Amino acid sequence: MTEDKRAAGSTDAVHVEHWCQAPGCKRWGCFGYDKGKGQSDWWCGDHRPDRMPGY
Repeated sequence: MTEDKRAAGSTDAVHVEHWCQAPGCKRWGCFGYDKGKGQSDWWCGDHRPDRMPGY
């Protein structure tokens, strides 16, 4: 028997769409970077900031 470890009253995960923020890019933003105060930047694998100097 499997034990359900979700909290009482919880719901399923919510899917939020995050697209790459690089100008002209239409790819999925799978890398999120916290900007603070509840804001995040989202980038695809080709445009993530640690791979693009000066971004």
